[in-house]
Amino acid sequence: MPAFDPAAAPRLDPVAWPPERLDTVIARYAMEYVRTTLPVVLALLGPDGTRALLGHAARLIGMQYHDETARLLEIDGRGPEPFARYLAALAEAQGETVEVAAGPGGASVRLRGWRLARGLEPLDPAAFEAWCELWRGALAAHDRRLRLEAAREPGGDVVFHVAPAPAGP
Repeated sequence: MPAFDPAAAPRLDPVAWPPERLDTVIARYAMEYVRTTLPVVLALLGPDGTRALLGHAARLIGMQYHDETARLLEIDGRGPEPFARYLAALAEAQGETVEVAAGPGGASVRLRGWRLARGLEPLDPAAFEAWCELWRGALAAHDRRLRLEAAREPGGDVVFHVAPAPAGP
């Protein structure tokens, strides 16, 4: 087999494949990867294994990429409200319909459904819990003094609440 020659490799036509189109393809690939992973890991490892393994991996990814994604989204500051804007911007980039509310007790983000899991339902709640660890990891990098509560409502909406963590000893 001959050695790989990058100069001889085929190239995409830049007119047909502008950077915006390539970015969309990459984002969709990443989302499909997660959509495939959730039910497969649930089937292989069960709910507890999914929570443990995917949850741990998701948390680390959230911690690792928070600063870069916040910079790209131009999210500045610390606290519940900037993190809610960060979470909302990422959810909107994934095609979610999002509402953000901020008040003295923290900030909330509501997703009208969970687009990532559309067509995969019913999924064990462990899949949702593992996915939420991505955002908990990002929050840990954003401001370790905050906590994130996440819930799926009976109608399918997802609600995140970001607030100061209770003071510890």
